[in-house]
Parts: sequence; structure tokens; C-alpha cells
Amino acid sequence: MKKTKYNEKVYLLEPEVYRYFEDIGLQNLENQASEKEEYQDVLINYDKFIEEVAELLHQLGYSSTLECTNMVSYLIRNGYLSQDAFFINQSPDAKGEISHRLGTSIIMGQGCCRNYANMLRDIYKIMGIPTDNLYCYQGLLRRGQNRPANHVINLVEHEDNLYGIDMYNGNRLFHFINALVLREISTNSSLGLLYKPYYEVVMGEGNLNTIKAKMRCYKDYSSKGIISPFEYEDAIKYDTFRRMEDSKSRLCDFHERTKTLKKEISRDMRLHRNKKS
Repeated sequence: MKKTKYNEKVYLLEPEVYRYFEDIGLQNLENQASEKEEYQDVLINYDKFIEEVAELLHQLGYSSTLECTNMVSYLIRNGYLSQDAFFINQSPDAKGEISHRLGTSIIMGQGCCRNYANMLRDIYKIMGIPTDNLYCYQGLLRRGQNRPANHVINLVEHEDNLYGIDMYNGNRLFHFINALVLREISTNSSLGLLYKPYYEVVMGEGNLNTIKAKMRCYKDYSSKGIISPFEYEDAIKYDTFRRMEDSKSRLCDFHERTKTLKKEISRDMRLHRNKKS
């Protein structure tokens, strides 16, 4: 099978192919600069809302980053971070999104992996919790070597190891088995993900040096002990769900208290969207 430009053995070794992605990244950085001016009013209110979410999480309390990530996923999925307390798990129209603040689409009531991942990153930035987006291929890994990224998850730390957590697909947890491949930690699944670092260049978030440094880091993490699937699925994932269910009254109060702010964000995004169409 002929290698494509999306193959890590091509763009990480051939400067001409790497520059192709680098040029796209420069264009995206220019677009982000324009967005910051165009959506200034939206971004100010969005940052205020993210601070409110961070404060809610502090008030609820959590014992680990994995627990806190499950809490954020619950808030998104159950509509507490959306304008009308209603959320649809589907991909928004990319033309109407703010490319460097994709969490704003969740406030409008819909989102997919990119929206989940970027909202968590925005929240954790305020909270001072380390996280990163991992752009990857989800599917048959052998095919993924020559295919573009089709998924994004979050990387979070837990007890001296680094894990990938897929909030969009029910908070499935992954660990590195080498520098490029992650395997699911589960009692009934062994799904794999293939890291596609070129997309960091496309998004203006990384370069060849940072990618190689990350790959060395991921390889080191692959040799560390991992959490057991029973501990994650029962002691963290299920217990967090039950605790959030028990906090529904408090979460409803949060939604009501931030409803006006969320509606302002949604209204202004629609206005900008209508101007473009």
C-alpha cells in the first residue's frame, strides 16, 4: 500500500510534506486572529461562563482529574452547560463555529468530540489542571496509518501516568502502549486509537520539535503501570455519575443562574453566523 501524506513515516521525515501542513496551520492562525476581533463580545462572555463552570466544579469537589473530567462530561451531556438545558450529541456545522473556542457550540446545544475536548481544555486552563488534546484516528489502526485524523480526545494525568479520555463516547479511558498507539482500559473492549500529530501543526498548536518531544514522553508513559478497569469503571466512572445525579438540584440552580449569560453567547453567535450567510 502506497504511503500517503497522512502517514507519520512520511510527514515526520519529509520536510516538503511537513511544510504542506505547516502552511495550513499558518492560515488557521490568521483565521483565529480574525475571530478574536469578530467574536470579541462572544469570547468575553464565554470566558466568564467558563469561570462559572470552574467555580461549580470546585464547589462540588473532586478527588482526581479523572473524576473531574467525568463530571464535566456529565454537565455537557445533560444540558447544564447549554442555553436551554438541552444538548444533542452531534457535529455542529463547522462554518458557524469559532475554530479556536469550539466549546461555544456546546452552549448553543450541540457538539461532538472536538467541542467536548476543547471545552474541557478551556475549563482546565482556568483551574490550572494540565490537559492536552490528542488528535487521533479511531478505527482499524492498520488503515489509520494512511488516513487523516477523525477524532480528538483529552489527555489527563492520574497517579503518575497519562491517560486519554474520550468524553464524547461515554468517557472511555485509554493508555499508551507505544509513542503512537493507545489501547482502551476496559473489561469488555480493546479499542485502539492512533495518534495523528500532524493535526497539531494544522491547528497551529505544535511543531516538529514539540511533536517529537511528546512522542518520547508518550513512549515513556507506555511502560508505566495503569489503573485497573474495575477501579476506573466502578470506583470513578460509576460513582461520579451517581454523585452528579444526587446533585441535580444544585446543578439546576447553576443552569438557572447562568442562563442569561448562555443565551447572550448563543444570540451573538447566531448574529455573526447570519452575517456570514
